[in-house]
Amino acid sequence: MNILKHELNLYKKTTIIWTVSLVFIIGLFSMIFPSFSKSASLFEDILSNFPEGLRNALGMSSMNLSEPLGFYGFMFLYITLTGSIQAMNLGLSILSNELMDKTADFLMAKPVKRVKIVHMKLLAGFICLVLTNIIFFIAAKISLDLAAETSYSLKILFLFNFSLFMIQMFFYAFGMFLSVFMNKMKTVVPISLGVVFGFFVLNMLNESLNGKPLSIITPFAYFSTSAIYDLGRYETHWFILNLGLIITFIGGTYIRYIKKDMPSV
Repeated sequence: MNILKHELNLYKKTTIIWTVSLVFIIGLFSMIFPSFSKSASLFEDILSNFPEGLRNALGMSSMNLSEPLGFYGFMFLYITLTGSIQAMNLGLSILSNELMDKTADFLMAKPVKRVKIVHMKLLAGFICLVLTNIIFFIAAKISLDLAAETSYSLKILFLFNFSLFMIQMFFYAFGMFLSVFMNKMKTVVPISLGVVFGFFVLNMLNESLNGKPLSIITPFAYFSTSAIYDLGRYETHWFILNLGLIITFIGGTYIRYIKKDMPSV
């Protein structure tokens, strides 16, 4: 329990910063949408002249940007990008912070099994992401209520926002998995930015291709905002794949961390 409290205190400040950043983005939505909706038809006419592949890559394929959920869905692609960086940073650092701070010897000397260390650290990061998503969902609901002059589907809003959590969990688990194979990591920022932006660019490329052949290798494609907007549900096979990868990465993290030789200071 002391480990859990320590990790929550350690990541409290960064969680607040990332949560405020996401709330700020959704606040911009509520300010921009009312004026944007008045000229949405003109904007869509301009977009219609763009190549279809470019429109798809920008997340503008089928959503009605004059509707609050359509415009929210367009913005949501960039909200998930921000949330993914938060989760990747958290995943990379939560098991490796002692190595980066050169205090691993102190932690390993404690009468605590390694499996419990992973339990507590995994739970601490999970709590941080859950709190971020709860606050973000409340902010998103308030923003849409303020911006929308007509009714909107609360179900679609929930599906959008829960997809943020699922993508974050992918990057959180993937970050933890990568971290247990690294002994000389000095900072997590370059790695997390490289990984997240790499997957993001792959998704944009995938959206621009016929048949979307790269969907299986980028988690951003598992929860396509345009597909959620059109279907009103998740695509089951992508949801199951995302969940399976999360479980696989977490399982691999446990196995590697328990057997890992910790470098001495």
